[in-house]
Amino acid sequence: DKWMKTKATEVRQGTMEGYQIYVDKHIKPWFDEKDITLKGITTQHIEQYYTAKQKDDLSANTLLKHHCIIKGTLQKAVREKMIRYNPANDVILPKKEKWKQILSFLLF
Repeated sequence: DKWMKTKATEVRQGTMEGYQIYVDKHIKPWFDEKDITLKGITTQHIEQYYTAKQKDDLSANTLLKHHCIIKGTLQKAVREKMIRYNPANDVILPKKEKWKQILSFLLF
């Protein structure tokens, strides 16, 4: 929530609305359901989140947007000395989709 408030002054309103949807619909519910706390979050938890969301048919491009939020949130926690290290730094991200791959899939 603190990160979202900080971002509200830095990005356009439409971007903030998108971020809020990602947080409210996907990120918070998943981590809350798993009872993963700020101090307990690991790189593996974040990668498990991406794997689960890929199974829910979210694209790699969308997950990169989720990663921006997760990594930014954790980096703010590091700056505020709430955690010592940002576990999102070591996450292996899903590969970004290329339009050629998407088009070839649709054509065949």
